[in-house]
Amino acid sequence: MTLVYSQNFDINFSTVRQLQAMGTIIAGSSAPAGVSGRIEIVNSVFKSTIVETDPPTATAVRSECVFNPSALGDEDWITFEMRINEGDWNDNGTISICQVHNKDTILAAVPVLLIVKYKAWQVWTPAQDPPIEQANFQQTAYPFDFNIWNKVGIHAKWMNNTTGFLEVFINNISVHRRFDQGSAYNADAPYFKLGVYDAAHNLGFGTKTAYFRNLKMYRGVESYSVALGRGPKPRPRMVG
Repeated sequence: MTLVYSQNFDINFSTVRQLQAMGTIIAGSSAPAGVSGRIEIVNSVFKSTIVETDPPTATAVRSECVFNPSALGDEDWITFEMRINEGDWNDNGTISICQVHNKDTILAAVPVLLIVKYKAWQVWTPAQDPPIEQANFQQTAYPFDFNIWNKVGIHAKWMNNTTGFLEVFINNISVHRRFDQGSAYNADAPYFKLGVYDAAHNLGFGTKTAYFRNLKMYRGVESYSVALGRGPKPRPRMVG
């Protein structure tokens, strides 16, 4: 596999395609210091914060970094570390910390959202292949660990037919696997977004803050042990 992008978030956001927060969408190179109070580098990590009174950006409250899209047929590995301090997170809201998003008009065609809700991870993927409506997601849930750096991995082949696949790993645990299904539903494969986002669009979540570091994007065929740093571990007990 080949490393196609690396961002440690220890210096600035100049290599990020877009920053989306506080009602604005700007190029990372135009705002390398981020968006004050929302997309920042604090202690050499990316600090992402949303407040329910923030103006919406592209229909919802979000503080996300957006990265360049892949192409159909690409096999990608995306890894990063994420931490939430429990004191920064209440039980209100359905909050995404990363998503893969399509560049088309099919509203349901979001291949995956990774949600933190009720002290659990939720992996949201379309319930039908191809998807038919935005709300039609299936969800799987696993325990969430606060106050530590959690390692997240996404492995996918972006295809708009049954040769696609999608896998999600949390701390090297395989929490979602979907093979022989579409993973992109348009002429252009998805792009990756990292940061905090009000996925339910229903406000009432107060303030949410998460921290990110060590984002890597690789392309090509590789073993799990190399791409993830070690082989997958057995699944934990399910919650929810």
